[in-house]
Amino acid sequence: MGVERMAGSNPEFGMAEPGQWITHDHDDLKHLNCVFTRVHWPQDKRVLDYCDQHGILMQSEIPAWGYDTFAEMGAEPDSDIMQNALEQ
Repeated sequence: MGVERMAGSNPEFGMAEPGQWITHDHDDLKHLNCVFTRVHWPQDKRVLDYCDQHGILMQSEIPAWGYDTFAEMGAEPDSDIMQNALEQ
């Protein structure tokens, strides 16, 4: 059981989420019996720490997606895309 949580969804905080809000959101995940969450960009260390401490598996996708990222690319990724993927 899992959900995708989008950081920055609360208009009061945007991407500058306080620790209390991170805990609030992830407590909701635990209340829903979630053991998995997926995100599309690197997360705040506090999010990763919460997930580690509460048994939630985090799938963090590298920020390389969509048609524009791969348009006109051959069978091998461009070097900048590959470097970004390795860093992530």
